Amino acid sequence: MLRMSIAQSSRTADRKVDRLAPQQERSRQARERIIAAAERVLRDRGVDGFSMAEVAAAAKMPVGNIYRRFDGKDDLLQAMKEIVSDRIRNTIADCLVQTGQRSLRDFISAFARSVEIAFSRDEYLNRALYHPTVVNANLAKSGLVARASIFDIFSTGLEPHISAIDDQNKVLVTKVAFSIIMNSAALKVRDNDSISADISWPQFAAEFGDSAFFYVTSKLKLVE
Repeated sequence: MLRMSIAQSSRTADRKVDRLAPQQERSRQARERIIAAAERVLRDRGVDGFSMAEVAAAAKMPVGNIYRRFDGKDDLLQAMKEIVSDRIRNTIADCLVQTGQRSLRDFISAFARSVEIAFSRDEYLNRALYHPTVVNANLAKSGLVARASIFDIFSTGLEPHISAIDDQNKVLVTKVAFSIIMNSAALKVRDNDSISADISWPQFAAEFGDSAFFYVTSKLKLVE
């Protein structure tokens, strides 16, 4: 009797899982559809034209469906920021994997180029997510987590080229070289620097890549 009861319970649980699976898949698809629609709205209309109603219209679903999955505009923007941050990180990692970096200059140039590709590939969307009226504590935290992950990629790739530098200064050199490239890209994507506005992304990447390279080289010469 006990075995029969256990078997029946198991079959009931299996049927429940079978019923839930399509629902979970539909929920996942709906979430992806909302995120894709939100990206289009933010890209096309900018921050001022972004609203849950506009996202619902772009997704072709009732606005209530959006609120069932996101608490509000800030929650939706948070999800978008995390996805876009992952996209930037993955683009940088993929670009570096595909590029042979036999020398210090090869590596830094490849990294600068990968950052340029990651930020410029969807410039208007990235710019909107950096907009001062959008950024809050949670969005800023997502950005810092992504930045730390990208720093790990840069640090790992740079380390073999600066082994002559002692450990304490090696960390400092790595941080400064990374900041030269990443901070310049972040400043440009925010579009609030009139001085660099007319510089193309490839030019920007080449110049700041060179800046980082010459900085690291100068530090290596000090220990020769």
